[in-house]
Amino acid sequence: MKILLTHIFSLENKGLAAINSVTISQLRSLFPGVELFISTSDDIKEGERHFAGTKEISSFFFFAISAKKSGLLRILRSTYMLLALLIWCTAYRSLKVELDFILTEDLKRILKTYVESDLIIFAGGGYLNGKNKIRDDINLFLLLYGIVVLLILGKKIILYAQSIGPFGDKFQKLIGKFVLNRAHVIFAREQKTVNFLKEIGISKPQVIKTVDVAFLFQSDKKKEMLKYLESLGVDTKKRMVGITAQKKFDHTPQEKFEMEFAKFADYLISEMDMQVIIIPQVVDPLHNEDDTLINERIKNKMQNTHGVWIIRDILDHHETKGIYENLDLLVGTRTHACIFALTGGVPVIAIEYVHKTSGIMNDLGLGEWVIKIEEVTSDKLIKIFTKFIEQKKHYLE
Repeated sequence: MKILLTHIFSLENKGLAAINSVTISQLRSLFPGVELFISTSDDIKEGERHFAGTKEISSFFFFAISAKKSGLLRILRSTYMLLALLIWCTAYRSLKVELDFILTEDLKRILKTYVESDLIIFAGGGYLNGKNKIRDDINLFLLLYGIVVLLILGKKIILYAQSIGPFGDKFQKLIGKFVLNRAHVIFAREQKTVNFLKEIGISKPQVIKTVDVAFLFQSDKKKEMLKYLESLGVDTKKRMVGITAQKKFDHTPQEKFEMEFAKFADYLISEMDMQVIIIPQVVDPLHNEDDTLINERIKNKMQNTHGVWIIRDILDHHETKGIYENLDLLVGTRTHACIFALTGGVPVIAIEYVHKTSGIMNDLGLGEWVIKIEEVTSDKLIKIFTKFIEQKKHYLE
């Protein structure tokens, strides 16, 4: 049996690494002897890379969007790829003819895996959404096009542990409804997604309420990472508050967001005699996601830098979770950073940058500990932190 785990965007994202390491383990447990492949949005040569003992291949999404081509070349390449995939799959399904001459070598490798796979699983995540922007229309279209190609090939498709929505305009809702209604099973990782699927008219596939796969992720690195923090000069006997931040806005709003976090960190150090650990959850320059850049800017905006540490070393998802588990509190903008902390018994104040954050926290009965990212100010952070100090025992229970 062959299974393809697809739509994995970056294993440099610690949350996605955790999700997919658990999913791979689940599949191997359910189907002993299964041959697994994972498709990621990286440029991977044949046989070049493995993750958790599983062979990686590139996705057509990478070659359509992420490949380093100029604007016009990218558009032409993407258009050709979409048409070639459609023609090849239609000819293969209806005529049993393989029109390999219309494909690039990269597409041949990808399609070979598609054809040979008995089951296609879209990896857990929150990538099927969009705002009212042309760029988001194109992005969602390409993501859903991957499902269409596989349906033409007659493959069974499962969307596993997904946060889906919101969609930003009528076009996104239209293609979302058309394509998602043709999946076989959709696992929703929070109630918000279940409600959204009903709202846009998803009725044909079975929708199963589950949780984020990262809740099953475990690490044995807590003691090791305590020593690591000590090696950086952190006094681990004093209280430690972790911070994760990310780029959400452009220009002035992002500057304001970082400044408010810096003011809050200053308060923790000067007024509460705490230490602040700023932790990168995603370090992936290839896909323009690098939390370390934001972390450095936050520190540079602070007044009390003697009590703050930035994690600059490249750590894996096990080591990163080990750091979270040593904290007294995490103020997390990255959802999976929050999950890593919570499953280690560490309370979280969550910053909602997409609706999955409040969806997951609400499902846990922790909805009162969420602040929308657009509403973040140092005063609001201090207020909810003060509330946490007063209700810490209740929160931990």
